[in-house]
Amino acid sequence: MGNKALSLRQEQAQDLRQGLEEQHLQHLTRKLTTASEHRAPTSTEEPLDNAIKTIRITKEQCRTLFNDTTTTTTNKRKQAFDTALASELHNLASRNTAFAQDPKNATPPPHHRTTTTISFYQCVATIKALVKGNNNQLVAMMTATLAALQLTTVLDRVQFCQGLYTPLASSCALPSLAHLQQTNDESRFHYLYAIVLKHYLADHCLGDKTCRPLPLPATLLSNILLPSHVFLLAMSHPKLLLKDCASVWQCLYSDQKDGTNFNTFCDSLIGYDGPTLVVVQDTAGHVFGMLTRDAWEFASGFYGRGAGCCLFQLAPDFQILTPQKRRGANTHYQWLNSKNHRKDLPHGIGMGGSSDYFRFFITPTFKNCVSRPTGLTYDMGQIASQETFDVGTIEVWGCGGAQAAAARLEKKEEERLFQESRRKVDKRQLVDGFATEFLLGETFKHRAEQNDR
Repeated sequence: MGNKALSLRQEQAQDLRQGLEEQHLQHLTRKLTTASEHRAPTSTEEPLDNAIKTIRITKEQCRTLFNDTTTTTTNKRKQAFDTALASELHNLASRNTAFAQDPKNATPPPHHRTTTTISFYQCVATIKALVKGNNNQLVAMMTATLAALQLTTVLDRVQFCQGLYTPLASSCALPSLAHLQQTNDESRFHYLYAIVLKHYLADHCLGDKTCRPLPLPATLLSNILLPSHVFLLAMSHPKLLLKDCASVWQCLYSDQKDGTNFNTFCDSLIGYDGPTLVVVQDTAGHVFGMLTRDAWEFASGFYGRGAGCCLFQLAPDFQILTPQKRRGANTHYQWLNSKNHRKDLPHGIGMGGSSDYFRFFITPTFKNCVSRPTGLTYDMGQIASQETFDVGTIEVWGCGGAQAAAARLEKKEEERLFQESRRKVDKRQLVDGFATEFLLGETFKHRAEQNDR
C-alpha cells in the first residue's frame, strides 16, 4: 500500500472516531450493570430501556461482550433482550414516514415485528464498533436491520435512511435507483447506513445528543440541482463532498448568470484547486455531468488520476459511472482545450474515450455535444438523453470549501497583477521606442551623417 493510500485510510479512520468517545462505552456499561433486576418498567419508557432495567447482566459479561464480540456468552434472559431490540427497531421503522407504504398510515405492518431477528449481542457489538470507529461493523448491523424490516430494494433502503439522516433530506423525493437495483450496488450508500445507525444508537441507546450526521450543503441557488440530487451525490461520495469541504459548495459558473461564452466557462474552472461538479441539463430534461477531484487545466492530451472522478446522471434515473478497473481499460480521465491553447486539437471539455472519439464531450458552442454509452475509461451507461445532445442549462460548482475558494481568488489576483505589470512594461517600451525614433531622431541625425563620411 502506497503512502498516499495509507494516509487516506488513517484519515478515514480518524473521521469515524470523531463525535464519540470512550465515555459512551462506560455509560452503556453502567446502565447494564446497575439496573435493578426486579424493577417493573413503566409504559412511557423505551423498549430497550425496559429490558435494561428489568434484566441484570454482570460486569464480567459486559466486559466479554465488548472485548470479544465473537464469544458465546451464556445468558438465560437473552430472549428478552432480543425482544426489546426487536421492539426498538420496530419503533425505528415507525418513526420514518418515508417507510410507510400509505402516507396516512406511518406504522409498518405487524409482521415486521416478528421477522426482526437482530440479537442484543449484535447490537452491543455494533455499539462497540460505534465507539471504536469500525465502519464495517456498523454497516453490517444496519444492513441486517434493513433486511429484518423487509426493506429489500436499494431505493427503499436509501429512502428509509434519508428520513433518519436529516428532516431536510426527508422532504425530498428521490429519483429512480433502477440501475443500482439491477446491479445490487449498495456500496455507494454504506457511509449513509453507518452514519444513520451511529446517530441513532448514540441518541437512543447512549443518551448522547451531540452525535449528528455531517450537514448537507446549504440550500443551493441552482437552476438544475434539486435537494434530492445533492443528497444522493453527497452520500455516494461522502469523503469527497462532505468531509473534505465542510459541506460548502460554491457556484463558479452559471450560463443563466455568466452567459454562454466558453472562455468564461473555462476561466471558472482554471485555478480552482478542489473537487468540481459540471452539471448539465440537456434540452430533453435529463440532468447529468462530471465530478472530478483533480483540478482542471489546459493540456495537450488526457490527464488526471481517476480518484474521485466519475460521470453521473441525476434525472430521470440516478447512476454513477466510475473508472473501469478491468484489464484493457485506459486512463483518459479528463480533457480540456480551447482555441487559445492548442488550435490543432479538439476544443471543448470531456471525459473518457479518445481525442477523435470521446465518451463524453461538451463543445465550445454547447451544441452537438457527445455522450456515448460505452468506452474503455468509465463504466457502461448512457447519462444524456441521446448520443448527440444540446445543452439547455449548464453550471459549475466548486466543492472544495472556503479554503479552495480563497486560494482561487488569491490566484486570480496574482494573475491580474501580473497582467497589469506586463501592460505597464509594454507601454514603457512603446513610449521609449517612439521617443527615440520620432522625437529625438533628428537630434542625433548629424552624428550618423558624420560617421558615414
